[in-house]
Order: sequence, then structure tokens, then C-alpha cells
Amino acid sequence: MYLNYLNSHLKFTQLICFSICSALALSSCGGGGGGDGESRTTSGSGGRSAETALRVLHGSIDTPPVIVSIDRSEFQTVDYNSETDYRGVSPGAHTISVAYKNEPDRVVSQFSTTFSEDTEYSLFLTGQARNGGLRTNIFEEVPALPDVGTARAQIYNSFDSSSGLSLDFAGSRSEGVGSGQKSEFFNIPVGPGQLLVRSGGTVVKSISYDVPDQGEVTVMVSGSNDLGIVFAQVYRDFD
Repeated sequence: MYLNYLNSHLKFTQLICFSICSALALSSCGGGGGGDGESRTTSGSGGRSAETALRVLHGSIDTPPVIVSIDRSEFQTVDYNSETDYRGVSPGAHTISVAYKNEPDRVVSQFSTTFSEDTEYSLFLTGQARNGGLRTNIFEEVPALPDVGTARAQIYNSFDSSSGLSLDFAGSRSEGVGSGQKSEFFNIPVGPGQLLVRSGGTVVKSISYDVPDQGEVTVMVSGSNDLGIVFAQVYRDFD
């Protein structure tokens, strides 16, 4: 039994190290999409998507790169601590499956969902894969372009802390959200400043960022409270 525990702990440690190395490599390149294939179409400069679309955010610290398939057809691949671009999907009922990229026949999550017309969705991978703890949540994103002279932001929380996280920018703050959840978009000022990730009243991460006019910002926070590791990636939702 003790040997089984050691083997399990060693495998978990190896997965964590692999994920951290991947996250550090991605961090050095800045935020951005990591998807394969073509992104969704947009309706003019600064316009919003005119179709049903899905993106994937990977925040599960011990889960290696995954393949997301729709109705058994490969849709996108994504590494830990990264997100993909939005890609168009057909409205209606579908089966979503998640498999390890290096073991494509090993499906670790599968579920059914229904996509509505002209609606955007985010598939959020959280939790820890060991002991079957990987969680998959789908969230609907409201496709509303900010007014001229304003911007908006939201936070995705995949940090394994008992305290909820909130996002603060120049005095504007999101509501607190628990692990595996996201906030609603909230309005923020345009221009340079510090994106502050807070756990209660404590700042756990600070990121310098220049918010574009009519910009949309998604901040995904992941890591391990036990290991004292916090990653916060900033993605601009290009529209």
C-alpha cells in the first residue's frame, strides 16, 4: 500500500512539474490563444462574432495537454495555463469529450451539451486529474461590445484555495468567485494599470496591463495553494 502511495505521489509530482514548465514557457510568450485551425469570423473591425462559437481554457495543474473533440471529431488542443481562440460550432445538441494529447484514446471526461444560435461559450478545465478530480464546466459568454471609451474584464478561477478570488483594476472590482467558476464581465477604465487578483483582501497576483479601448480581458488564475504557486494569464478576447 505504501509503495502504491509513493508511485501515485511520484506521478502527481511529475505531472505538476511538467505543467509548471509548460506554464512558464507560455508565460514567457505572453497571453494568447493556443487553438488549432481557423478562428471564428467577426463582423467588421471591433465587431462581435456572428456565429455560435466555443473556446477552451485549461486550468487543471496536473492535467497534461488535452484534445477536445465534438461528436468524436477533434476540435481543439490546449496546454495547461492557456486558452484557445473561439472557433465556430454548429448549434444544437453535441457530445463533448476530453482526452490526453499523448494518449488520444484515453477519454478523461465526456458529456452532452446544447449550443444555442449566435452564442459564445467557454469550456473550463479545472480541478486535479489524479483520483478523477478533473472538472469540466461550460459557461455562456454574453457577446456585448463595450461602449467607446470603456472596456470590461472577467476572472476565471482555477486556483485550489478555499477562499474565493476577485479581480481589481483601478478601483473597479469583480465579485468573488470560487474555484472552477468565473465572474461576470465588469466595466474597467481604458489605459495602463495593474490587474490585481485578490483572495479576500490579500493581493495574490499583480499584472501590468494596458487595456485597449472597447477591449475585453479574461484573466485565468490557476496553480496550487499547497505548493504556493499562482499563475495568472491575461487574454484579450479579440473581436
